[in-house]
Amino acid sequence: MINNSWSCPASEGCVTRAELETIVQNTQAAGIFVEVSAGNAGPGCSTVADAPSIYTDSFSTGAIDITNTLAGFSSRGPSTFYTPNILKPNISAPGVNVRSTTRTSDTSYGNMSGTSMAGPHVAGVVALLWSAHPGLVRNIALTKTILQNSANAAVVLTPPQTCGGTLIHPDTKQLVRLRAR
Repeated sequence: MINNSWSCPASEGCVTRAELETIVQNTQAAGIFVEVSAGNAGPGCSTVADAPSIYTDSFSTGAIDITNTLAGFSSRGPSTFYTPNILKPNISAPGVNVRSTTRTSDTSYGNMSGTSMAGPHVAGVVALLWSAHPGLVRNIALTKTILQNSANAAVVLTPPQTCGGTLIHPDTKQLVRLRAR
């Protein structure tokens, strides 16, 4: 399992945005789950725009708050990297006002927001899922299916938003929250 909280914009050499796709594909083919934070470029449509969050093989994560509301900063799909476009992010998780360590000292904590705060929730769920069901280890496709099919689809987005022909509202499976168990 890899938790990615970075992007590769053109300024860093990803001019075609395809530079990392083979790496993500090979990592997944090796049985390593690739979770990628979707980005903080919302609320506009097609803002999941940087590698590696745009790829079919990466499992990208958006951010919600404690009330199940999609964070205004959370990037939204569709990803326009492929034709036809693909739905992204794959899932959303708590990413607003999340308690985390800070870099000021070895014992300092603070509240932070971003899809980088949401991604570790997904990584943790994958680790727990694989620990509880060892037969799922390295079965990336089934793991993704379980995550998406067992997620809570009741994400609040006011007002509803249409992106790439997909209405984003609580009845869609595009933006979902991990269920508390």
